Amino acid sequence: MSDDRFTLMSPGQTRKASPPVPARTPPSGTSRDRALGNSFLAKPAYTTISMEFDGTDLIVYGDGTEVFRTSAQSGRPVVLREQDAKAAGANPVTDTYLNDKRFVGVKDYGPIPEGTYTFRPAGIERFDFGERMKLQLGGVFGAGDVTVQGRRIHAGDWGTGRIALTPGALRQGPFGDVTQRGGFFLHGGLLSGSSGCIDVGGDFDAIVDLLQGYTKPVTVTVRYRNEPPVVNFFQGTSGALAYGRARFQHGPSFGLGGEVGAGGPRALASGGYDLVLQWAGGALRAGVRLDVPFTDQAAFVRAGVGGGLDFRLFRPLYGRLVGGYGWDLTGPDPRHGPELGGGLRLDLGPTQWEALYQVLRPAADQDQQVHQALLKLGFRF
Repeated sequence: MSDDRFTLMSPGQTRKASPPVPARTPPSGTSRDRALGNSFLAKPAYTTISMEFDGTDLIVYGDGTEVFRTSAQSGRPVVLREQDAKAAGANPVTDTYLNDKRFVGVKDYGPIPEGTYTFRPAGIERFDFGERMKLQLGGVFGAGDVTVQGRRIHAGDWGTGRIALTPGALRQGPFGDVTQRGGFFLHGGLLSGSSGCIDVGGDFDAIVDLLQGYTKPVTVTVRYRNEPPVVNFFQGTSGALAYGRARFQHGPSFGLGGEVGAGGPRALASGGYDLVLQWAGGALRAGVRLDVPFTDQAAFVRAGVGGGLDFRLFRPLYGRLVGGYGWDLTGPDPRHGPELGGGLRLDLGPTQWEALYQVLRPAADQDQQVHQALLKLGFRF
């Protein structure tokens, strides 16, 4: 059984070249027919075909020359488990399992181990639209195995097809045990990443086209030549949804800044407490706060509730969109209303630095609006 599960494709996972091969016979008939069409009747385009996954792309060679290249991924785009981050010496803020060879020994999470694999084109499985939806929805709802083409297949995002990879000589990673892993496939998918397979997204059909008429075993070499990626918001969100892998945190924050309203400029202090759901590349936050002016506390004391969405911009730097509702608890003319804003967050693990700008009562008349800017220090537990 494959250890793949439901995953999400990054926006940049697209074909980089088109293979110079004959047109593919339209899928029809049995599952074997759909997999191979008339491939055994067609003349192969190359005498020898081999492939390499370098941690960024799957490269196809025909008679020793590169003929096709597509983005490929392996491993889960999720936050690291504490024990795995410690064992690998990884950064738990920015690192994930995706395409990172340090985690090849981690079953169900890490990418495919380095080494050699083989497959025979006769073993290619193809899935039509209805079968893909059944497999994918089964993965979303945790169905385990579903019946497709008269047999049980592990539910998940297989895309238009898959081919089982038979391991040869494999290299151990810095920890874990690659011999305890199995169920490796080369497959397509709508989503990105995997639990150890090589996911080529929407280009599985192009690879099958390239193999038309080719009957000999194909060797796939896995060698990580590139640095692992820093997972973006979309990849990380897909990983959190697919694998249920996110981190719950909470903690206080303290800010200093100023605001400008009808009463003129004021310096103020702000304190709050947040609940945070953090995943690779993003976070959701909800919390409460209290604003107090430095000099004239009779002017106002303001309470607020709010939430926000964080999205990775660059490594530990996140953009932030915030919204909420605030009430003046004191003052000669107490007011209340919605709040909208944005800012930046620097994630240093237990310590968080934030720069925030927001408008209080943005839909109100100009003389009722308040523009607030804060520099905040937060802590996460």
